[in-house]
Amino acid sequence: MSEAWKKQFSHIPTLGNVRGTTKTPLIVIQTDSEVKAIAYSSDGNYIVSGSDDNSVRVWDALTGVELKQLNGHTSQVTSVAFSSDGSHIVSGSWDKSVRVWDALTGAELKQLNGHTDGSLLLHFHLMALTLSLDLMITLHIVSGSDDKSVRVWDALTSAELKQLNGHTDCVISVAFSPDGSRIVSGSNDNSVRVWDAWTGAELKQLNGHTEWVTSVAFSSDGSHIVSGSWDKSVRVWDALTGAELKQLNGHTEWVTSVAFSSDGSHIVSGSHDTSVRVWNALTGAELKQLNGHTESVTSVAFSPDGNHIVSGSWDNSVRVCNIDPGIFWPPTTNGWIMSHPGQNHLMWVPDGIREKLTHLFNCLIISQNTPYVIFQYSKLGTEWEECYTPLLL
Repeated sequence: MSEAWKKQFSHIPTLGNVRGTTKTPLIVIQTDSEVKAIAYSSDGNYIVSGSDDNSVRVWDALTGVELKQLNGHTSQVTSVAFSSDGSHIVSGSWDKSVRVWDALTGAELKQLNGHTDGSLLLHFHLMALTLSLDLMITLHIVSGSDDKSVRVWDALTSAELKQLNGHTDCVISVAFSPDGSRIVSGSNDNSVRVWDAWTGAELKQLNGHTEWVTSVAFSSDGSHIVSGSWDKSVRVWDALTGAELKQLNGHTEWVTSVAFSSDGSHIVSGSHDTSVRVWNALTGAELKQLNGHTESVTSVAFSPDGNHIVSGSWDNSVRVCNIDPGIFWPPTTNGWIMSHPGQNHLMWVPDGIREKLTHLFNCLIISQNTPYVIFQYSKLGTEWEECYTPLLL
């Protein structure tokens, strides 16, 4: 890359070594027991973890300092989540209970009982509804269990609102859509199911995995679902039609956890093969393999800004890695390459060549093999799209 380019366009990140497989973690938190679940707070300042020692712990995401230890569960904690406003933490455990905690004080606020078997997986949804001049806050939790059911709870009253039945084996993972209207669940019956959160009706059954579905998540706009499985694959689905869009292969053991980045452009997965992998959600290309854990990776998540990945493992550690923003160069759905997600338009890519031109193992728009991009003869901003003439390709 030329020095002139670096000087003139210093605000635009470069791709760097996209084939690298090692990344020095910012933080390695060594705990006393296996880490079963991790999650970020919505502001990215805190990480919550659940462990084999029955505890829920809150960590400073920047320093790795332990801030709180929440005790009360009588068996291992298998799932944790923050409410979207960061004020509450919810945890699920093999003791068959769901517990709600005050994130600031660490006090246990509620205990939700109803599941008849252990290994609870859950997700929080905080919703504000404006009714007349009043603001009504509803805090809902969805949980899945070895008892094959998915249940929806009112976290403020502890009332069980819905029981969703249909899975024929243990429910391993659940999540709300961003607007709270749908629920997705993954099960040992090899299926992914989508439910209406209000009525409890089953909307879709997504079939394709050949073994247990261990993890599911919605994209931030609710249009896609990602799932991970014991069949070693990560799959991307159209959340409305149920169509399978992509199958991401690369893990050599079962996939334990999957998540979308906040802008939906990337997917992170963790596996029993001890690796964490980052994928381009649009093309399915594997972008990064993060190594360092010495045993199965149980849980992964992106930070809200997409610059960090946190992972928990059977090796008793929580690792926070900095992800080079240079690898995040996918086109938007209309073909624009952005300098940063949602910010400056850099280049428009025609549909016919979009996937090939932005594939990280080909010659790139900006890479070590292409010293610079010339803007001198191009229009700027959103007018670049007008430069596209199919006959010239």
